[in-house]
Amino acid sequence: MRRDIPVTVIFFAALRERAGCAECQIAVPDPATVADVWPRLPKRIRRSDAPDGVRYAVNDTWADAARPLIAGDRIALLMPFSGG
Repeated sequence: MRRDIPVTVIFFAALRERAGCAECQIAVPDPATVADVWPRLPKRIRRSDAPDGVRYAVNDTWADAARPLIAGDRIALLMPFSGG
């Protein structure tokens, strides 16, 4: 039987403004990868596919979209940015 696992998603910059909050809890199917997070976000946040260049961190470590998730993981979504 397939079950869902809870994860916390943390938003930064434009995504935080769109979400109206700093983080939210979602459930992803087990097994899940970072790529499974974006489609599970509330519509007001995702609006479309993940933007080109979006970066992910899982539990404060950079991660690619193929990284497996476990219950309780904290996934940070960071939009592309530049600056000096």
